Amino acid sequence: MTTGDGPNQEISCRLSLTWSEKAATEAEAVATISCSGHGRAFLDGSISDGQPVCECYGCYSGTDCSELSAGCAADANSGDPIYLEPFWMQNAVDTAVVISGWHRLLSAVPLTDLLREGSASNDVTEMMIKILSSTKEDSRAKSASALAGIFNARTDFRESCIAVKTLCVVMKLLILNLSTY
Repeated sequence: MTTGDGPNQEISCRLSLTWSEKAATEAEAVATISCSGHGRAFLDGSISDGQPVCECYGCYSGTDCSELSAGCAADANSGDPIYLEPFWMQNAVDTAVVISGWHRLLSAVPLTDLLREGSASNDVTEMMIKILSSTKEDSRAKSASALAGIFNARTDFRESCIAVKTLCVVMKLLILNLSTY
């Protein structure tokens, strides 16, 4: 973008971020949820009434993780790195990582979250299924490849209703492709 006239012209370049800027803003908002130092709320974690809620560390419970569970013993040999959390929080700018939904799907997202309508991982999966019907061949190929990777990595996902939905879309595509030959 150019502003001004003649020798006083300025050239301004700013990348226009889309999903990552929105994701970072939402993640920072969720990071401010207080869990009494005994838990953490996550943007893609547990939700109550449409809002992220605290996921408590071991031995703690309650809406803000402030209730110590009776009879819970600490294991000094567990190697739990939670004691480093204040350091990472103080250095958040230098340690932040934004991971897109399509990468998150291949991690340890519980099957219930993948299947729950409205969850981030379900929304991304549904979008990839819709892209299978796209008129853009390269988009269809990338989506099919990503879905194949998920089904390959997640045996529990193969027998889900989403797997059936994906197969129905793929079968329609195959029938359409066969009819053009």
